[in-house]
Amino acid sequence: MGYALESSDTEAGPFLRRVAAEQLDKGLADLEAARRGETRAGVHSVRKRMKKLRGLVRLVRGAFGDYGRINATLRDTARVLSDVRDRAAVLEALDRLLDRQTAAGIDGRRIAPLVRGLEAERDRAEEARDLGDRLAVVASGLTALREEAPDWTLEAAGWDAFEGGLTQTYARARKSMESAREDPQTDTLHDWRKRSKYHGYHARLLAPVWPRGMSGHAAEASRLSDILGDRHDLDVLEPRVAAADIHGDTLLALREVIAAERARLDGLAQVAGGRLLADRPKALARRWGRWYALRDQA
Repeated sequence: MGYALESSDTEAGPFLRRVAAEQLDKGLADLEAARRGETRAGVHSVRKRMKKLRGLVRLVRGAFGDYGRINATLRDTARVLSDVRDRAAVLEALDRLLDRQTAAGIDGRRIAPLVRGLEAERDRAEEARDLGDRLAVVASGLTALREEAPDWTLEAAGWDAFEGGLTQTYARARKSMESAREDPQTDTLHDWRKRSKYHGYHARLLAPVWPRGMSGHAAEASRLSDILGDRHDLDVLEPRVAAADIHGDTLLALREVIAAERARLDGLAQVAGGRLLADRPKALARRWGRWYALRDQA
């Protein structure tokens, strides 16, 4: 079983409960790993579980009376650990940047103050005295959801349970893409990433309806999310570069590398987003609904 429709998922309600239970169980296991010392991997993984859970409940939001409460709980719970992941992500962004731009002639020794500063921030976040308490808060929140998940019910069945959430999420992804094109700032690009990522989760959840037709769509959504995620990390990295003890040609070269990589990612995002979000929302939902109706006839 996994994060997708199975042949045994004949109704939307049991499907929701099954996937939620699986993700919550895995999230609690991730937290236990973080408690044992695997902080970086455990925190990153549990935050991904909560995003996948939010994607799941968004898919059925039109038929799920508890959607607002559960979505808010997952959002607020994930924020408890956001600084731990964010500090690691910005260092990873620098590593990716230097790997891609080896021809820029940047001497690693000259950016050592930046690297040391980012490593220190990451280590402080992972070794914070209150981290154990925060992990316990997250565990409590996920445990409470796990206990209630078997009782979650939907007010619609079949495709009717999915159509509203799919259409609304996809429409918001398209709107956020247009906003990012008109004003490509950190906030608009980050919103585009979030909306597209949720649509990508919907494509993953529904891909078994017609794997040949939908798996590529899900893969492109994941690719767009990665591109926009890397772009966001550059925006977070840039002020850290300005604040570091780096000067002269090294600072100029690093800023030029960031600008070049930002432009490259922007171009890739526009192409990927144009492909992924080409349909009108109702047209996409109607087509996927027809595929859903035919899934047992293949």
